[in-house]
Amino acid sequence: MSALAEQLAEAKHEEAQAEAEDLPEVQETGAEPFVEAAELEELQDALHDDHEADAAEAEETADAMHDEALAAESAPEPMEEHSGAGQRGPARTK
Repeated sequence: MSALAEQLAEAKHEEAQAEAEDLPEVQETGAEPFVEAAELEELQDALHDDHEADAAEAEETADAMHDEALAAESAPEPMEEHSGAGQRGPARTK
């Protein structure tokens, strides 16, 4: 009996191997491009240009925010009154 089981297992293995050899061809035909190569290249270039534009815009925004932060740091601080007349104490709770 074990010889018969061994032959069956071997036959199934060979069948699976044959199916696996055919599988890449099926995948290749299923992966045929839906757009032409030139059209794909145009789309990739447009996407790249969009990414570059977004990066440039983000850099400009970051530079503007940095400039604002530097301006705020270098601005003179407002003078506070030391007389205490206009100052309020902490809020009281009842």
